[in-house]
Amino acid sequence: MRRTARRLPGRNHPPSAWQKKFNRLVAKQRWIIGQGFGTLKGLFHGGRARYITREKVEAELTFKAVAMNLLKAANRIDLVAA
Repeated sequence: MRRTARRLPGRNHPPSAWQKKFNRLVAKQRWIIGQGFGTLKGLFHGGRARYITREKVEAELTFKAVAMNLLKAANRIDLVAA
């Protein structure tokens, strides 16, 4: 059986009790990861790479991750006015 982050019921069948419990527990952690990717995509256009080669794409994503972490740090110490 393949492991997934969310258990889906079959077609025209409501989820069972253990599927509901599993989805509720996973959702508590899933939003943290989704929020980070949403910020990366929204503020830094992280949905598509601008370059072709693997090295350049890795460098671009590294720069975007550094920029996002600097923004988060600045917001925590109140350097950036919202």
